[in-house]
Amino acid sequence: IAREVGNPDFQSGVHCSFGDLRRDQGLWYEARAEYEASLAVARAVNDRRGEGGALSRLGALLAEQRQLAEARSLYGQALALAREADHRLATLRPLNSADFHPTTIE
Repeated sequence: IAREVGNPDFQSGVHCSFGDLRRDQGLWYEARAEYEASLAVARAVNDRRGEGGALSRLGALLAEQRQLAEARSLYGQALALAREADHRLATLRPLNSADFHPTTIE
């Protein structure tokens, strides 16, 4: 529906929501595909907040799968975008993740 009405911000959010659902179901591959689709839509329309959200969720998924180097990179990108936009709540999300803590990611 979001694609049909031409609302890319909503479309990006729908992909993230489906990614969250797939992640909760343990469907890691499908979750990653949804987060990556969200990221692509957000980047296509220069939606920095949506891009940061997708990067953060993708980072969390990869951290759960112990792909820590890639997770850290994604969290770092999300953090940089949040700081650039002065989005304080988004800045806290990656920093509050247990998987982002410097003692757990080397």
